[in-house]
Amino acid sequence: MAGTHDEGQPQPGRRPAIGHGDNLIRNLAYWARVRGDAKSVVVDAQALTWRELNDQANRFANGLIAQGFRPGDRVGMLMHNQLAFPVAMLGTLRAGGAIVLLNVRYTPDEIHHPVTDSALSVVVADEVLLPLLAGIGDYAGRVKVVTTTPVTGYASFAEVLADDPADPGVAVSGEDIAMICYTSGTTGLPKGAAMSHQAIYAAGAAKTYVVRQSFDDRMLLPMPMAYTAGSVFFLRDGIQSGQTTYFLSKPTAETMLDMIERERITAIEGVAVLYEMMMSHPRFAEADLSSLRRAVTGGQFVSMELLRRWQERGVHLSQGYGQTESAGSYITILTTDEALSRIGSAGLPMPNLDVRVMRDDGTEAQPGESGEIWVRGASIMTCYINRPDETAAALAGGWLHTGDIGVMDQDGYLKIVDRTKDMLISGGLNVYPAEIEKALGGFAGLEDIAVIGVKDARWGEVPILVTSNLAGVDLDALRALCRERLADYKRPRFLIAHPEPLPRTFSGKITKLALRQRYPEAPAGAIPL
Repeated sequence: MAGTHDEGQPQPGRRPAIGHGDNLIRNLAYWARVRGDAKSVVVDAQALTWRELNDQANRFANGLIAQGFRPGDRVGMLMHNQLAFPVAMLGTLRAGGAIVLLNVRYTPDEIHHPVTDSALSVVVADEVLLPLLAGIGDYAGRVKVVTTTPVTGYASFAEVLADDPADPGVAVSGEDIAMICYTSGTTGLPKGAAMSHQAIYAAGAAKTYVVRQSFDDRMLLPMPMAYTAGSVFFLRDGIQSGQTTYFLSKPTAETMLDMIERERITAIEGVAVLYEMMMSHPRFAEADLSSLRRAVTGGQFVSMELLRRWQERGVHLSQGYGQTESAGSYITILTTDEALSRIGSAGLPMPNLDVRVMRDDGTEAQPGESGEIWVRGASIMTCYINRPDETAAALAGGWLHTGDIGVMDQDGYLKIVDRTKDMLISGGLNVYPAEIEKALGGFAGLEDIAVIGVKDARWGEVPILVTSNLAGVDLDALRALCRERLADYKRPRFLIAHPEPLPRTFSGKITKLALRQRYPEAPAGAIPL
């Protein structure tokens, strides 16, 4: 069952006789002891208590080990949200293995790379997703496929669960890899960012201190567990602090608002598009949101209109900033207390991280000056698996070079400007599409927008605005708003009506590479602004 790991990669099997350092499964055992009958995780209306989750994780671990699973082996997770997901995830960790998140929206061709690159030993998959694994035996060797429901020709999840719920006694080190998450893949093949137990643990400890989360919280994570944030946030917040974590099999505005009201949710985290969905629902104005004491968003541009609309409902929605490479967790976060006074900021660095804004020449930028964000500290990835050169570049000098552009003010608060790869240069001046998107966010009819750069004979590049729906857009008012809020070189030159919803990654981020490939220059039907 064991996969093959390249030389030079972290070897979780090389561990001392007993586990040491911070590891996530110790917390699971702790909460099973002290809060055994309390809910640990809920998916729709189905729940597991802490004792049940711990016992089932042990049973899954024992079942894997009985079939030849070894410390350091890797299990692919190809599932929609369901209780089997956290059981398989925590059982894999308890057996000394690492989980690999597989995007349920992959094509059969796209899934080849993460399966082979991570040298999977096992894949746990939903029956409806089995077509994605067609031919896996031909390209991935003896990988074992386990289905969440019985399917002829495959081992089922229930069959893997051993009868013995005792801890298998596998030693786990804090340095062992817990999770491998593939980046969105907007350029080239996705890279597998390897996160250690202690990196996720450190991120959880820091967030607990900063936002005062505890086992009394009821947290809604309205995102797929197969998405980095879905699994990392569950491990970081749920397993770390003992709070109850709520997932939905199909997050919609209606199901999210229902869950908040019915379960008296105290905290919610997710990308901005999820908050936009709820904000646009007719029930939003009257929904009972009084239980919410913390709401955080990030992952894409966050418009001022979005923040204000939630704050008008009495929910101090604030921003956080992080990356897959920062153990899928926050680099900076704005606390609820600062949501109004620091609106638009991504907050202060987490207490276990150093953050700098750096010029292109490698010197530190002054307050108010933009540059690339560098990060150093406990909650940073170990490496990109099988990519030593890219790992060395990303972690040069002991700092994570994020590729994001930010500005830090005199008080140390960070504002995210854009991605370096999304920036365009117009007439010799840097133009940041995210800045334009924030300025125009909330304009009637432009709820789904993206700014990209296109070739221009005079200026080299100019920004254009792409939207999926022009119905109801007042072009004269839009032009006036651009003149009011944006310097002339930042104003979009054209408005393009994209014929379908804007392309997004699995995590909800707009795939600008696809738009740039579609529109290398303004098309004939573009509307001049």
